[in-house]
Amino acid sequence: MSTDNPLISILMPYYKFPDLLVEAANSVRAQTYSNWELIVVDDCSPTVSAQNALATINDARIKVFRHAENFGNAQARNTAASHSSGDFFLPLDSDDLISPEYIEKALNAIKTNNSSAAFCDVQIFGMHSRLYTPSTDLSDIFCGHYPHNTLLMKREVYEA
Repeated sequence: MSTDNPLISILMPYYKFPDLLVEAANSVRAQTYSNWELIVVDDCSPTVSAQNALATINDARIKVFRHAENFGNAQARNTAASHSSGDFFLPLDSDDLISPEYIEKALNAIKTNNSSAAFCDVQIFGMHSRLYTPSTDLSDIFCGHYPHNTLLMKREVYEA
């Protein structure tokens, strides 16, 4: 692992809503931290494929794979992880956005605190707008209520 400039793999499942996928990909492309790869897994979307939705974005850091059938978000994230090369993982849904400094700040928090992961609050937008603070209680996290769309973690944490 490169400790100064580690590769961040963003794991993105996609199913329907191509416009939101493009917005999500552009939020990744706007990062102040540039050593990342975006692995998009099209989970057999019946509408526009991820490949077609992202056709106008010319960025070698974006890789697209497609499932032959729909398996759901968890399997799509695992497929993305299996095609990744990063030292850190950031699961991000295709209808979510990250602020331009998110990766830089989260990675700095991990390095500063010598931790395995970092996350932040989530701004809910769309039909409802509110700020959501994910639980840090381990029992909540072990039950699957983890801050998945703001959780930057070491690869070995995801694999565990």
